[in-house]
Amino acid sequence: MSYDNLSASRILAPLLTQSELTQQRLIRVLLDPDGTKSPRSVKAPGLVDERSAFIPMLTNNLLSISGWPDVDVDTYTSQEGIAKESWSMIDDIPRNYGTYSLTANFRNIIGDPISALFYAWTHYAMAVGRGELVPYPEMIVENEIDYMTRIYRLVLDPTRTYVQKIANCGAAFPTAVPMGAAFNYTADSPLANDNEQISIPFQCIGVEYNDPISIQEFNATVVYFNPEMADATREQLFTKLTKSELSLFNYQGYPRIAEDNELEWWVAKDTYQLTIDEQVAIAGV
Repeated sequence: MSYDNLSASRILAPLLTQSELTQQRLIRVLLDPDGTKSPRSVKAPGLVDERSAFIPMLTNNLLSISGWPDVDVDTYTSQEGIAKESWSMIDDIPRNYGTYSLTANFRNIIGDPISALFYAWTHYAMAVGRGELVPYPEMIVENEIDYMTRIYRLVLDPTRTYVQKIANCGAAFPTAVPMGAAFNYTADSPLANDNEQISIPFQCIGVEYNDPISIQEFNATVVYFNPEMADATREQLFTKLTKSELSLFNYQGYPRIAEDNELEWWVAKDTYQLTIDEQVAIAGV
């Protein structure tokens, strides 16, 4: 989502807006986290926390996700002998490197930014695949595909405190956007209701179920975007939220899966103290 790329595409050019509190700037920052870093600093303060590894607009509006592949074991069966005897054994690898499709359903919100996000995402992917747009040089050098993401699925216990199961794909990218539904019309309803929910299929590569490395990679991803969340500095710079404080600090925390599988949420100490002081002042009034 560099200036040169966006200016070369009529569809993506609106993302060049200099107005920070706009849907266009929101989409640009979400799709180009590297663009928030110097010297290509493009930010959307108040809309996007560039230190967050995830896309809250999608996570918080996710209604369902389906299509995770079951564990399917291939077998070998010998040819029959003279007495028609045969035998079988497992003949497979203990990992799934195959491709499959996940379908995510999102609750639409005012302004339809979710459709706009995926429209820009898929448009860029198609254009860069044809050579009309060019990835950042480091992506070319490292032979990386820059429009892929990773989907994590955490299954929590009934108290929503501990991670009981974890799954993730290796990489994924959206393959369709229901843009047409937004333009359907009927005289009985002046406002289009066909896109109240948005269904997005993802092409996924590989899957890991309950692999301890998934927890390590989850935490490492958080630290990659927010280095202060590393073990060496986290407790000095952040405050771990209690269960009763979670709603008070919504959209402000950074997740971490602890050694006992507790899903922790941490907030910067200055943010924590400021919010607590505000609550005390309100209670005093």
